[in-house]
Amino acid sequence: MIFKQGIRIKQGGGKVIMCDGIPRVQGVLAVTRAIGDAVLKPHVSGTPEIVTLQLDDEYSFLCIASDGIWDVLSNEEVGEILLKDGIENGTKKITTLALKRASDDNLTFMAVDISSLSLKELNLSG
Repeated sequence: MIFKQGIRIKQGGGKVIMCDGIPRVQGVLAVTRAIGDAVLKPHVSGTPEIVTLQLDDEYSFLCIASDGIWDVLSNEEVGEILLKDGIENGTKKITTLALKRASDDNLTFMAVDISSLSLKELNLSG
């Protein structure tokens, strides 16, 4: 996914520059899709990228977070924290950990427990 976005940015005349191991548009923004950031508008899209997937018992949480979280925590770390500590304690731990790791970006994190949802009730079971 990162590779595809990098190509789109470069084709539009922009650059993806590594800063402390994090790819950034024009060396500034760590995401390629954003609202605002007018200076970067030629290279950053406000159009969301939509991914559809079939839910099954493998999925326990739906996580929505700003790039300040993902800059310093991996998907695996977030999942492990939520499974170990639960949503209420886990969300607090994740944002606190991002601060301790000196994230210098916005920190927003939300998790929804989807493990108890009935897929048949949601008509997602095919």
